[in-house]
Amino acid sequence: MRRQKITLFQSIKTNDDCYKFLAKIKWPDESFVCRKCGSTKFYKGRSPYSRRCSQCKYDESVTVGTMFDKLKFPILIAFSMVNDLISYDQGNSSFDLSEKYGLNRNTCLSFKYKIQRAIGALRQKRLGTAVGVGVYNIYNEMSESYFYRRVKPKQRIVFAIEIIGAKVNRAFGCVINDGKAQYVRDFINRYIDKDAYIAMKEMGRIRIPHREFPYFHYVDRHNMLDAHFNLFKKWLQDERRHIDYNHLQGYLDEYIFRFNRHKNKKRDFSSIIRAMVVNKK
Repeated sequence: MRRQKITLFQSIKTNDDCYKFLAKIKWPDESFVCRKCGSTKFYKGRSPYSRRCSQCKYDESVTVGTMFDKLKFPILIAFSMVNDLISYDQGNSSFDLSEKYGLNRNTCLSFKYKIQRAIGALRQKRLGTAVGVGVYNIYNEMSESYFYRRVKPKQRIVFAIEIIGAKVNRAFGCVINDGKAQYVRDFINRYIDKDAYIAMKEMGRIRIPHREFPYFHYVDRHNMLDAHFNLFKKWLQDERRHIDYNHLQGYLDEYIFRFNRHKNKKRDFSSIIRAMVVNKK
């Protein structure tokens, strides 16, 4: 009988395991730099896995300076929330998390925003090969959805997909406050490889100089791009009821992260925890 491989999260069973895992990320190879005086000498602090500076006696806990600082619930639950986000294809809403862990809904929502910020800070490979790009207006004054009526009227989403064969392989998206060409150009420079064949839906006054992207051209329609963006809108509307429209980029990052990494979930847990340790700002 073949033995089932234990995932990283399954090996973490207690709060102490969580603190130990964070300490390895925060202070790799037993390194330490005091936040107060810059000294590198330390000894064991009062709380589990904390470190006390030998020079100024500042006691630094393993969660200080991370997104796990001042949690209102056990850190094991926080780790479980991260795991839930990557384990389910549709993710978990703040209502789901509140019901599962017996916590206040706003507490769960606040921590979920932290996870989304960590996801947005992760480095990802640029799109290449054949890429479709479009600028979409998600605001809809006539919609029955509270979210689509409260999104800022000038807010747009630049959305891009990488096509390999006849399938969408990966995607990227970014919220911009208006449809200026400069924002679209910055998006292409950041997320798309220079040698990619870029097909962009023509959007009125938005014009991109061809000399910047040698394989760039406009198209009247892009069915695969439209279809994939509609999947994002459906996910947003069906699974994220009563969300704050000011956090649109966070939900876009969450959706794209799950789509781009659905084949490699084992690394996701570690990468998100690491980003939450080193990317508090």
